[in-house]
Amino acid sequence: DIGAAPGGWTKVLSSLAKKVVAVDPAALDPSVADLPNVTHLRCRAEEIPRDVGLFDMVTDDMNLDPVESAKIMVGLADHLRNGGSAVMTVKFVTRNRRKHIEEALKILGDRYEDFQTKRLPHNRYETTVFMKKKSWLQPLP
Repeated sequence: DIGAAPGGWTKVLSSLAKKVVAVDPAALDPSVADLPNVTHLRCRAEEIPRDVGLFDMVTDDMNLDPVESAKIMVGLADHLRNGGSAVMTVKFVTRNRRKHIEEALKILGDRYEDFQTKRLPHNRYETTVFMKKKSWLQPLP
């Protein structure tokens, strides 16, 4: 869970997964940090150690410009197992929402496929993108 603090999504994911790695330089809420299946890496997404392992899913709720967030997600594809999924929240930093989505998808297309976008009704300032790691990409050794 990239951009995890204070831990709302991490808490949800911890109820669904065996193990969750929360990545954020900021502190997690104590109720999340104390969950037995949550490991908190207090670093930026770009600083995740290469030996952290492979994951079935990467989630990104970073409060960044969509282009910057998409570039980080491209790098994180190396941490996904074959067939792994990713979910990215595209934050609208201007009123040109369509442009933000198109730019992010163009960048993400280098490493991901099968895009599905969903604008959740509770927040008009973001869109959620679900995608799969391209099947021909090999994970890190």
